[in-house]
Order: sequence, then structure tokens, then C-alpha cells
Amino acid sequence: MNPRLAALALAGFVVFALSQAWRSGGNAAPEEPLDSLAVFELTTNRYAKRERRADFWRRPVASHTDPSLADDENRTTGATNQANAVTALRTNATSRLANELVVTLPAGANIQYLLNVLGGDAELVASMDKQNAHRLRFADAASADAAQALLDASPSLGTADSNYRMDMPPPEGASSEKIAVKQPLRVNTTQTDGQIIIGLVDSTVQLQGTAVDDYLLPGISVAEGSVGDDSLSHGTSMAASIVQGLSLADDGQTSSSVKILPVDVYGAQESTTTFQVAEGIAAAIEGGANIINLSLGSDGDSALLRQVIQDGHSQGVIFLGAAGNEPVTTPMYPAAYSEVIAVTAADYQGNIASYANYGEFVDVGTPGSVIVEFNGRQYLVSGTSASTALASGIAAGYSEKNVAKPAEAEVALRSALAVQTQ
Repeated sequence: MNPRLAALALAGFVVFALSQAWRSGGNAAPEEPLDSLAVFELTTNRYAKRERRADFWRRPVASHTDPSLADDENRTTGATNQANAVTALRTNATSRLANELVVTLPAGANIQYLLNVLGGDAELVASMDKQNAHRLRFADAASADAAQALLDASPSLGTADSNYRMDMPPPEGASSEKIAVKQPLRVNTTQTDGQIIIGLVDSTVQLQGTAVDDYLLPGISVAEGSVGDDSLSHGTSMAASIVQGLSLADDGQTSSSVKILPVDVYGAQESTTTFQVAEGIAAAIEGGANIINLSLGSDGDSALLRQVIQDGHSQGVIFLGAAGNEPVTTPMYPAAYSEVIAVTAADYQGNIASYANYGEFVDVGTPGSVIVEFNGRQYLVSGTSASTALASGIAAGYSEKNVAKPAEAEVALRSALAVQTQ
């Protein structure tokens, strides 16, 4: 374990624990609601409680053979079993958009040709040209299923996958009570070589006339519209939480050159999709981000999203994703991808919060509550979204102080902030 990073993590946990004890008389657990505040939980999704065997999602998609069958029959049976398993995984996700497909075409193929083959049943919603990936919307689920069957039977036309919904977190609450917030570091605008840029793939980040604004680069949007300035957005609270994490990692420093690149994947809508998140990640990397914060998630395993993350990780970009607030052991994506540091909420002793996911896919834990300011009021942001943003700030601070590549910070975080998930 890196001693410096361990000290930073401990400092963050101690600050968190002391603030909780001061507000609650020392008795309340970190994740309990506080009467003196209008506490809200910015969850990674409005997850419906559901009965599901946790080991189903860890079950390998395998082809089992029957010794009583000939080789050809075994191959046919094995292929059928594998196809059925893939279909089960695809359709079991509650967030699946039944009337949409994400189609990835072979190199050099044209989407218009496929649209012609489909006979006008599909509407092209959006494209990612570098990946030759396309979001198609159909009139109904039956039409989408028919197109899926066609592509499964004719892989030379392209491969199809489901698109999944990611819901906007629930509304926030506010308090007029003044609570101490750690002062952000002064922004150093002179250092640009090797600069750490955190791609915040989230909802709109609002300018609010605070020190957080100084960390923000001009934003990017892959969605239509934006939220207003009347209430705190999830993206704004995550930006403030990232700055809090960076400030916890100051280790005596008075300034930082770390920047935050806001990427809006929600726009004016209450939900986004895995396709748009993949778009947002690609845009953030093209914009220079070398740390990607993903305080969002769903139960849908998207092939395109996974590929975009794998490609970015191979280039040295690190990813941090929220584990979810259900709490269950069921993997949430993109946090569950091996290239992503899956962050859950934990108290200052490293115990996972009662509301937070704790499955085998979880890697690290940080405090699940952060106090942020907006429009002259203070908010207690709770959930694994906040934990993830804190961890992103700590990773950026570690990289900057140690003149280290983000990939080195990933190794250090996975070691110093590891949690027991079983």
C-alpha cells in the first residue's frame, strides 16, 4: 500500500467521521438521515427491488456437451445453448429499451445499406463514426426483435446489442444551516504539461459563482437541452464532490492545475442511455480527459460501452464508476467492467454503508456523503455517486502530487482504498 495515498484516504475518512459525529452527537451511522439537514440521496439509478440470483450474472456463457450426441449435434447444441444464454442476459436487464438496438458495422460498411435491408422499419437516432456504431429506434419491440434476429443470423451485416436506460437521480433537498466545507485549492493556471483532466460524464454542470467554477473547462454535450439553474443538478454536485476529493488530497499544497471537463449525457431529459454514455466517454477522451468519472449506472451490460472503456483504458485513461445504492451484489454497469474502479460508499472504518452495493465487482470504498454549496445554500449529497466523485478527486490529486500517470494512481487506489465485499 502506498503510504501517502493511505494517509490521504485516512484523512478523508477522519474528516467525514468527525463531521458526522459533530452533527449527530457521535451516535449516528454515516449513512443515517440527519434531522438538521434536508438529506437526499443522489442515487446512481431508481433501482426497483428485484429478486435475482446473484450468481446468475457470474455464470459463464458456456457450451455444454452431451456425450450421447455426435460431434456435429454437440456443436449445434452448444451454439444453441450459448445463444440462449446471451439472449437471457440481454433481455433480463430491467433497464433494456425494448424498441432500440445498438448496431456495430464491419469496417467500411455503410449504415444506409443496413437501413435499406431493414426496409424502413428503423430510425437512425445517432452514430459514433469512429466505432461505426449506430443507435436505431423501431416502432415497437417486435420490430426490434425481428431486426435482432436478422443480424444474429447474418453477422456479416453487423452485430446488434441492446441499448439500456440510465435514469436521472431523484430530486435533491436543501438546508440553510451553515456547515463547514473544506476550502478548494486555488487553481493554478500556469501548468499545462501533463495536466490531469477529469472527464465528468454526467448531467449539466451549472456555473454558480464559486471556486468550483475555476476548475471547469468548457463543457461538451451529447444530449439535447440542459437543466435550469433553480435547483442543484447531479452533475454540479459531482463536480463539487470531485473538488472536495482533490482538496482532501492537498497534503500541504495550496494550488492545483487539475481541470474538470463536463460532458452532459442527460440534457433536459430524466434519463440517458448506455449509447449516450459511450458517446460521452469518447468525447471526453478526445477532449483530453485522462480520468473519467462515471457516477451513474444501470443493470444493462452494453457491448459498445464496454468496448469504448476498454479502448480508453488501453490508452492509459482510468475510469471510476458508482457501484449503486440498492444494496445487492448484482453487478452494475459500467462499474462492473474490470477496467473500471468500482466505488462503493464506506464509513471511516472501511465498512460498506447499509444502502450501498457490495458485490464481488466492487473494488474500493470512500465516504458516501459530501457537503456542497449551491446558490448560497448547503446540500448533503449521499450515495455511491458522491463516493465515486471523491475517489476521482483523490486519484487526480495523487497523480498531480506524485507527477504520476493516472494508471499509477489506479494501482495505488485499488490497493489503499480496497474494501471487503463479502
